[in-house]
Amino acid sequence: MCLSIGAGAPARASGPVQISTAEELIAFAKRVNNGEYSLDAVLTADIQLSIYAWKESIAAFDQKSAFYEPGYTGTFDGAGHQIQAGFSDYSIFGKIDAGGVVKNLTVDGSMYSHAILAYCCAGAISNCHITGSLSPTEDNSLPLIGGIVAELGCATRTDGYAPGTVVNCTSEVNIRFEPSAVDYGYYNIGGIVGCIHKGTVDRCFFSGSIELQGAVPSCSASVGGIAGTAFADVINCGNTGSITADVFIDRNVHTWEVPVEIGGIVGNTCNLYAATPCVVNCWSAGAIQVTSAGAPAGCSAIGGGRGGYSGGLSDMANCWSTGTVTVTSPSGHSNQRGSDTCYFLEGTNYNSGGSPTFTEEEFRNGILTNKLNDYVRSHPGQGLLVWKQHPAWERPELTDSFTPEPEPEPPVTPEAPQFSDVKEGDFYYDAVQWSGPWRRG
Repeated sequence: MCLSIGAGAPARASGPVQISTAEELIAFAKRVNNGEYSLDAVLTADIQLSIYAWKESIAAFDQKSAFYEPGYTGTFDGAGHQIQAGFSDYSIFGKIDAGGVVKNLTVDGSMYSHAILAYCCAGAISNCHITGSLSPTEDNSLPLIGGIVAELGCATRTDGYAPGTVVNCTSEVNIRFEPSAVDYGYYNIGGIVGCIHKGTVDRCFFSGSIELQGAVPSCSASVGGIAGTAFADVINCGNTGSITADVFIDRNVHTWEVPVEIGGIVGNTCNLYAATPCVVNCWSAGAIQVTSAGAPAGCSAIGGGRGGYSGGLSDMANCWSTGTVTVTSPSGHSNQRGSDTCYFLEGTNYNSGGSPTFTEEEFRNGILTNKLNDYVRSHPGQGLLVWKQHPAWERPELTDSFTPEPEPEPPVTPEAPQFSDVKEGDFYYDAVQWSGPWRRG
């Protein structure tokens, strides 16, 4: 007999809690928040949450002060089902801690929180698909905003950040943030993750939109189709989402060279954990439009400006973009470092930092696809997916294979036998006998 957690009933003696109604989901959240952080659960039906019915995240915590509070460590399996959340101030999860797993879940929500699925993740999120809208309200906490997760990697008391992963997920979230003149120091906005402190975003895709309008804080604002800032790895990801920013920068307050950094994949990068590129094997076809008053904006169809870190395109490799970039700024734009292995469609990029450009024909005829696969082939064991040429789109497309096909061997043309090799009875013997002045009478 299966027991639900509705009306205070206990979970099953073995196996995960089965959830089929909104009431059971809310009751599950209460149990986790009362200390049962490792409680497993599986959805057995789609869940419809009424408007403002979701009043507390699973493993909720105060992101303004309670950084080290425990998070969810169980396994939450959506089993292919959907949670549809009406207007709410809370993401579905607060903190997913090390060991916690959220998988196979679709969420469609209209949230005023910092993310739709989770605020902070030091566990594993996989095969999740997030749609809806995100309009964070100013709550005096650091604005880290992501379509799926606000922060990847959660702060610990003794070891910096515990790493998290977001793998094989999609975000079709429309994000809009309108900051006032309140000085947060900096903020990061991404279609998948706001800020990647430590961990990996792999095989993720963003197709929503990001709109930013208002004041830029004294430090910087970083916005990207996949992540606002990446201190760790982004691999095998793609973006078709648009980014629009209309921002004001007060030069009496801002001292950074480039206080606004916007990119089709990431806004800013700084790989703190390895001396290798952290954004690899990614692509972007999303349009960027920026109006920046008071100071220059670092913008690129792949990665934004370098800011005060070592970022820009120098932390990126084997990426391509056809996204257009339009910048209106009375102070001009910033220069950024280039990369020999990031490629742009000729005529579309506002600021490539000296990176190579390819013509439309080179995109269409597979020359770029072959070049991308040369890089994958020369970097085995790094989890890079193989590219193929999309027949209709006429662009490089990531496959789900990690092993490139071996380069075909050049065809071998057999040499014709020399005259001394000819023996009676073979074709060459007869041809020789009948082709020269010695042919038979």
